[in-house]
Amino acid sequence: MAVKASDEISKVALVRFLELMADMGWDEDYAVDQLYEEIGQPLEHSKKMIGQWFARGIPPGHIFNISTVFGIDAGWLAGQSHLDKAKAIRPSGLYAREVGRENRQRTARGRR
Repeated sequence: MAVKASDEISKVALVRFLELMADMGWDEDYAVDQLYEEIGQPLEHSKKMIGQWFARGIPPGHIFNISTVFGIDAGWLAGQSHLDKAKAIRPSGLYAREVGRENRQRTARGRR
């Protein structure tokens, strides 16, 4: 596996997090609110700082925090190629709950 600079890791993490957001049915504003609540507030980071991740990439130090809260393997989020998304997802965590909620909503909309 090739060595990656931290800015490249940050950008890969953002791309993969955007993919997770799409799965969960989240937009950027909602994601900033949730990231602020789950990570920003406990670490005393501002909402503006969290919002800047979407322009600059997710700081490498927060990849682990996101992986812990969302139940996603940090290696996958950081771009390790030996993991695929399906194997990186843990059944507990915010991601699994939100995808389940989104799937239930899609099913309910489809029945109308």
